[in-house]
Amino acid sequence: MIGLGSSKTASIKGAVVFRTATPPTAGVKSVTFQLNDKALGSSNTSPFRLDWDSTSVEDGNYVIKAIGMDEGGQQVWSGESQVAIANKSMPFPIASKPGTVVVPTPKPLPPTPATFKPTATAPKPVPTKPAAIAPKPVPVRPATLPPATTKPTTGKPPTIVVPKPTAPAPAINFNHIDYGKPDEWKTYKSDRYGFSIDYPGTAVVRDESASMRPKRSGSFWIIFAMKNAGKPEYALNVRHQKMTEPGAPDKFAKYNPYLLNWERTTVNGMSGFKTTSGSVGAKRVIHRTLLVDGISVWMFNCTDVTGKNPDISKNILERALKGFRPAGIAPMLPEIPTLPNPAPPAPNYAPRPPLSPAAPEPGMSDNNSEPGIQEEAPEEQPAPE
Repeated sequence: MIGLGSSKTASIKGAVVFRTATPPTAGVKSVTFQLNDKALGSSNTSPFRLDWDSTSVEDGNYVIKAIGMDEGGQQVWSGESQVAIANKSMPFPIASKPGTVVVPTPKPLPPTPATFKPTATAPKPVPTKPAAIAPKPVPVRPATLPPATTKPTTGKPPTIVVPKPTAPAPAINFNHIDYGKPDEWKTYKSDRYGFSIDYPGTAVVRDESASMRPKRSGSFWIIFAMKNAGKPEYALNVRHQKMTEPGAPDKFAKYNPYLLNWERTTVNGMSGFKTTSGSVGAKRVIHRTLLVDGISVWMFNCTDVTGKNPDISKNILERALKGFRPAGIAPMLPEIPTLPNPAPPAPNYAPRPPLSPAAPEPGMSDNNSEPGIQEEAPEEQPAPE
């Protein structure tokens, strides 16, 4: 069992239990456990603990962090500890208690006394083997080019034709019409909506908030449409809606069970979910990210109708999220390597049906969701006129 809050590194392997004791005055109602800022799970009952299998990640040193939330989903406490995971490599020294590493001291071996027996006769000479004769080196043929072909001619010497080398395949161009160059990107900032985000400088920005259904206070929709030679290619969509029932991402997923199949993610300190759908063959790939800040939902997607490498549109969305700033949020810290996501736990609840769902807007999703929250428009056109 690993207790969080120690300043020393604890060695672990196999199945472990993380436990944390929060201050009684902090008002902590739930605790989320993270490994290098990657969510592992959460606990809603004090004392807060989490069972975890350390073989799901590579061996190495990590930071285990616990974040305490109050009833409103706001962070009110945190604690962390250093751990060293050793499952496949040589085992680390065994810790007698969390945060303390005990290295056993090896016992020295007793010296072996040398004994000599007197002898009256000279020692017999030890026969020596003749030096082995080194084997003859095997000649190595130099690499040869493919055999040349000759074209028979009449009355003239034969013409030698050397095959041309095959040209390497062209590399993927992630800077397609300057979508990936940092110096070609701009920053969209709105004091009215309270956020800013980076976007490709060639995109056309449109406010489609009036088209959102149902209309609510605090809801908005911004589109960054990208075209090439007048043809739609990509569309970056930013949507925001307030939650009817404030809470943490896990509570939001309770009423939106489709999110359990998405990958967990963290952007700028906000937890959420991400996924990719569609296919290149159908010329429709959509990368989605959904973030929950406790009182509202931010929905981002990048729709790709080019039929080309989907890494380009994925790069556009990831580059934009790096520049995403909600009002009152400090700039992001440097990124750390991500770890494989643990399998999501099986839900122990019955999903609640949405209240009076409205007919979906053309091009919008009609998936079940938290009452009054629309999913991030998986069917919207990349560059609507």
